[in-house]
Amino acid sequence: MPPEQAARIVVDGVEAGRPRILVGNDARVVDLLVRLAPRLYPVLVARAERRFASGT
Repeated sequence: MPPEQAARIVVDGVEAGRPRILVGNDARVVDLLVRLAPRLYPVLVARAERRFASGT
């Protein structure tokens, strides 16, 4: 996504008074995961960090 498009999404969200402004599909996926499984999210993030740190 071009930075200009992301900026427009943020500005529009702020002007509309939205409590959450999600830019990009990755933000939507993370938001959904946190809402559906708030206790599971930190576990998944820690596993992903370990996996990426080990290079596998």
